Amino acid sequence: INKNNPSTFLSPSTRVSGIADPEKTKDPKYNLPRFVWDSVGIVRSLPSPRIIKTHLPYHLLPLQLQQGQTGAKIVYVTRDVKDVVLSYHHHLQLQGLCSSDFDSFATLFINDAVSCTPYWDHIISYYKREDDKKMLFLRFEDMKKDLSSEVKRVAEFLGKQLTANQVEILCKHLSFESMKNNPAVNFEDRKKLIKNPTDKQKNGYVMREGKAGGWKEQLSPDWVNRIDQWTHNRLQETESSFLNRV
Repeated sequence: INKNNPSTFLSPSTRVSGIADPEKTKDPKYNLPRFVWDSVGIVRSLPSPRIIKTHLPYHLLPLQLQQGQTGAKIVYVTRDVKDVVLSYHHHLQLQGLCSSDFDSFATLFINDAVSCTPYWDHIISYYKREDDKKMLFLRFEDMKKDLSSEVKRVAEFLGKQLTANQVEILCKHLSFESMKNNPAVNFEDRKKLIKNPTDKQKNGYVMREGKAGGWKEQLSPDWVNRIDQWTHNRLQETESSFLNRV
């Protein structure tokens, strides 16, 4: 992936045009890029094999995929929920999609009242199928700790053999530093779509720190306790050992 082949075309998300404002997508004055108004069309035009991103819960995936009628494989990535809520709030604010302070947003998040929630229901919907040979589960924290091992896991899952040199090249390309400076994946171009941006939106970065455990420096003790209790309540009946580490 490079600036001439942005991720929005090489690994598109089908849902973008479904959540975009239909009036704006039709209005030429906004000059919105194709991935906003025709994300499904982009996916359909991709040759096989292709990579498709999605935030859909398992039960909303295409039935052919759920019923094993395709050769598709799923790579499902999770992150510590305390980092997720911080990152998600920043992400929405930067795009002008959220004006609330963190306390208000986090309260909505743990009450399943923002997009892409209910959070734990989404994760559990996939982990119920963790024995499925066509599914691979990755943790952001594991990738930060030992990226090369996770790259090898993905390669093996996809039936690909990589040399040590190829793994090294991939790890450099996939490092946070490299991705933050790569216009094909850093989403900085999306800030241009914001009308009358604030100083924070002008000067902020979609990709900020890219580290695991940033919540330890940013969340108050009260919010740590609230999120931990919420997590415990939602996962106490879950038997998956992997989920207990999410």
